[in-house]
Amino acid sequence: MNEARWTEFLQHFWTILSYWEALQCFRAQGLKGSFFGIASFACRNMFLLSVAKFVELCTKTETGVEFGPTATKTLLAIRDLYNKGANKNSAHLDFEGCGVGPFRDKALGHPLNSIKVVLEKAQYKISLDWKNVEDLLALIKRFVDEVERHHEEKDPNHWPLNTYLEGMIDIRDDFSDLQIALDHAAEYQRLLRESLLAMGDMTIRMNYQTHELEIVKSVAPAADERKPGGLQEERAR
Repeated sequence: MNEARWTEFLQHFWTILSYWEALQCFRAQGLKGSFFGIASFACRNMFLLSVAKFVELCTKTETGVEFGPTATKTLLAIRDLYNKGANKNSAHLDFEGCGVGPFRDKALGHPLNSIKVVLEKAQYKISLDWKNVEDLLALIKRFVDEVERHHEEKDPNHWPLNTYLEGMIDIRDDFSDLQIALDHAAEYQRLLRESLLAMGDMTIRMNYQTHELEIVKSVAPAADERKPGGLQEERAR
């Protein structure tokens, strides 16, 4: 296996890490509202589908790719956890606490329960244990590390790759920027309401050095003195 082929293989792994990092940010930031709820739900589904794609890719490329004995054992553990609770018997309906594989087949990839509702048949009982997902991700990271260690030990002079296995800093930074923008928007709306209640004019601007809003308040004169240029301005923070 050459570096180019392994890099192409890793594209799927980095996709998993990207969706996983986004999921952690959704949870940590506590973003509220229907939009962020739908975005978080879609991100979770894409993460699970990416995991499924990675596991299937490992299976398909195993014949032509040398993973090494240690990584091969880890791959077996990945498959077992991935297929936890799988049952090909069409009469089997209980998939509580199943792995990513059965969940993908019964819930994400195919609307089987919706079809059963239409046909007035008993529905599947299906749930995904999130600890199963976290353990599976940990095994996938270990698998990637073990494959690279195997090739590095086998040919140390021609295998310089060492894949980063932790979070995606750029995604974390993007979520931080989003949170700052939402905080500023909320503060702007609060100040705007304050200005309207005071029946005055207000100009709000951003100081990008301090990351604070600077407020320019306009104090309205008496009603009979209101005319263009007749307002006295005072600057406040």
